[in-house]
Amino acid sequence: MDNAIGERLKKARKHTNLTQIEVYEKIGINNKTLSGYEVGTSEPDYKSLARLCNLYNVTIDWVITGIPLSSVEVPKTKGIELTSEEFLSNDLLYRDKAMTLTEKRKLVEIARLLFD
Repeated sequence: MDNAIGERLKKARKHTNLTQIEVYEKIGINNKTLSGYEVGTSEPDYKSLARLCNLYNVTIDWVITGIPLSSVEVPKTKGIELTSEEFLSNDLLYRDKAMTLTEKRKLVEIARLLFD
């Protein structure tokens, strides 16, 4: 089974800095059920998917297709320093392709040239 939906749900949850238990506390989706969604052993029904997307501030379209319709629909991080290891560990895309660590480091170097 393709687990792209589960992977995007997990990515969105982590970008909102929530644990599976915190998701349960906020919207009532059991952490074992959520774990099943994230690892691909089950898929959420529409109502559960809508509640998760609302909590994570992402669209259902993005979760299902992986294609952001605008920057608002991509999971957002809060205040990550461009030069930090946390920034380098994030998934960054350029023209729908994941950037390598080397490419991310080059991006940091370009930013230094622009802003220093």
